[in-house]
Amino acid sequence: INCAALPENLIESELFGYVPGAFTGASQKGYTGKFREADGGVLFLDEIGDMPLALQTRLLRVLQEKKVTPLGGNTVYPVEFALVCATHQDLVQRVQQGVFREDLFYRIQEFHLRIPPLRQWPHIDRFILRLWHELGGVARQIALTHEVVSHLAGCRWPGNVRQLISQLRVLLA
Repeated sequence: INCAALPENLIESELFGYVPGAFTGASQKGYTGKFREADGGVLFLDEIGDMPLALQTRLLRVLQEKKVTPLGGNTVYPVEFALVCATHQDLVQRVQQGVFREDLFYRIQEFHLRIPPLRQWPHIDRFILRLWHELGGVARQIALTHEVVSHLAGCRWPGNVRQLISQLRVLLA
């Protein structure tokens, strides 16, 4: 789930699910919700740093109690899932600003992996060539010259991998 892509009023129903008729526009069948769908597996919350504060409280409760109640319902369902989160936000700073719960931060901070910006990657030239292959450049018999790869490897790429892929697609076109 991309926490930044969904409107605030939809994130809760997407995660917790809802019973039929829980709100205007709700499916007549209800919706299970991502917490229950992830039961026994993994739930990936992308851009968790943009999750609304009120929803952070509910997420923390689910993580602590391992139970979820759909919106508009009163039945409690047990859930067990691994949680993986990603964000471009500095969560320590967000905690200091009071927009990210400190207790939730420590709950999701069990393992921390910082991915450096693309411009700091070693052997970016190899990565560019791999992406070129994956995007179909090799299959179409379109080769990147050493000069082009060197130029691309030297760019700052503020949009990171997404920007590089977009640029490679332009070159393919």
